[in-house]
Order: sequence, then C-alpha cells, then structure tokens
Amino acid sequence: MKQAPKSTFSYTFKFPVWQTVVSSDGKSLGIEARGEGLDDVEFFQYNILTEKIYPIEVKIPDKWWLRLMFLSDEYFIFHEYKGEGNPEVSRSLIVGKDGEIIDEFENMIYFGTDSGKDKFLFTESGNEEDSILYDPKTRKLTKERSAEEITESNYEIQFPAQYHQGTEYFDDVNEFLETKDIKSSIGAVEYLETESLILISGYNKIGKLFSHKLFIFDEEGNLLKEILLESAGKGLTKEPYFIMNGKLFVIEDKNTISTYEV
Repeated sequence: MKQAPKSTFSYTFKFPVWQTVVSSDGKSLGIEARGEGLDDVEFFQYNILTEKIYPIEVKIPDKWWLRLMFLSDEYFIFHEYKGEGNPEVSRSLIVGKDGEIIDEFENMIYFGTDSGKDKFLFTESGNEEDSILYDPKTRKLTKERSAEEITESNYEIQFPAQYHQGTEYFDDVNEFLETKDIKSSIGAVEYLETESLILISGYNKIGKLFSHKLFIFDEEGNLLKEILLESAGKGLTKEPYFIMNGKLFVIEDKNTISTYEV
C-alpha cells in the first residue's frame, strides 16, 4: 500500500479563502481571503518554490469590491465591482508591487496575457475581437495584435470534475465510497485521478449546512488520507483543491492552505 501524501507546507489565514489565482509562470499563487465585514478582506502571494507567504498591498480605501485576476513578479491586476445584487466590473486596476495603482481602465475587463510577457489584454465586451493590448512599462495601448499572441500557460494544472446528484458518475462514485465504509454523499461529488492516486470529495448535510471532505486513495483503492475541506458550508464549493507541478494544493476547513507532494 502506498504511503499517505505528506504535507510540505501549511498556512492558516485570519479569514476564509474565497479564491486562488495561479501566476502567469505557475511559480506562485494569489490568495483572496474574506470575512463578514467590509474591511475583512486580504490578498496574499504564496511563492510555491520558497513556500513563503507575502501580503499583497493595494493602496485604495475600500478593498471589499476588489477581485484578484492576475499576478506576476512585478504586477497585480484587480477587477473592481459596483452595483447591487449581481455587481458588474466597473474598472480594472494594474497595481505594482508597492501597492500603487499604475493605471486603471473604466468598464474594461482583464482578458489575458500577451506574448508571454507582462503585456495585458483588456476588453469592454468580454470578446477577444475588441480587445486592446496594454504595456505597463510604457503605459501605451494598442489594438494591433493577433489572436495567436495570447499566451498559453506553461504549467499543467488539474482540477477535479464535479458530478451532480442524479447523474451516472455521481452514483458510480458513491457506490465506490460505500465499499470503503464511507457515508454516501449528497448534492455532488468531485473526482480527480492521477497515475498513482484517486481523489474523491463529497458532501454530507448537518442541519442546514454541509460538511465537505476529501478522501485520497492509492491506485488499488486503499484509503490513504482524509481531509476536512469545510465543516459548515452553505452550499457546494468550487475547486477547493487542485494538482499542479507535482503538488496537491488544498484549502482545508476554509481558512488553511496546505500543499502535499503527490
């Protein structure tokens, strides 16, 4: 039986982790943590190579309406939202490492990175056809670009597939869990398979809330490890774990990020 994956890094945040963003080179992770109050929002950069966490500073008074979209060694890009109900992007901000806003674009959406460099694409409609190219070093905009110039990721990332209750895959995964004396999931299950591991996560109801657990098996189906992803969730969770560059990244019980060698 294969040994259980061992954690190489773990860090607990003050607030629950809402989302993670992989850097353009795959060497760092942007982390967005939020609490209940309007001031309870923090951004961090996790250097995967050195396994160190650094705060991301943004020098604006109200950070609640920001969402991190991109990070690199020199720049961060945020969307700022406005409106009630379903807020829309009001502007995009290009921020330097010192937290100062280098430039901003009203009603423009970050679309991608161009030419493998720190040149960014923005669009008003969300379509590539009307996108503009921005160079933060020269602070110049241009519309002269080709579709082939959009950079593809130079790292491999695997997310679990989510199967909702009522589908054949949902039933198949639950049947497997039952053979391991693990309580059947409700709502949905997530499934991710590598050459040597099988990762399955599922939900159980506790009153009106959900518990969410990850089960890690070897290729023969032996249970190696169980990880609590969320103890009192209000619904189904989006991508609480993924595999990148030979490491498993897990958000444990909402507030802690951990990495495991896989």
